[in-house]
Amino acid sequence: MVWQDGSTSPLYTIDTAGVFHVTVTTTTGCTYSDTIVVGITICTSVDPLQASAANVSVWPNPFQDGFHLDVKGFGGGEVRYSLYTINGVQILSDKAYGQPGLIEKEIHPGRLPSGMYILEVSLGDRKERIKLVLK
Repeated sequence: MVWQDGSTSPLYTIDTAGVFHVTVTTTTGCTYSDTIVVGITICTSVDPLQASAANVSVWPNPFQDGFHLDVKGFGGGEVRYSLYTINGVQILSDKAYGQPGLIEKEIHPGRLPSGMYILEVSLGDRKERIKLVLK
């Protein structure tokens, strides 16, 4: 395993935004690589204690045409969410609004191939990722 800076540790810690990549070579000589774009957002408008107390749920899962995002116990009136392919390609990104303590949003991502997706929900400084399956 080799990171873009030449280091070979299995863990790579970042503290700045940027493009990062890793290359792995198997014992049989096969080479695999991946790249990720990382953005860092400093959030100061939400109390971290309120974000950590929130309960995020998504249903139904597996889904067909759409799914529901429910956030209970969150003190803010807005959450951000993004849907990604399993390879990290962002499909959609939006905000959900509601009363403090309860945010409900029905999400219809459009026509997508069956498979696994990742929903990332941002609650202030906290991010929660949920695996979703499209039938």
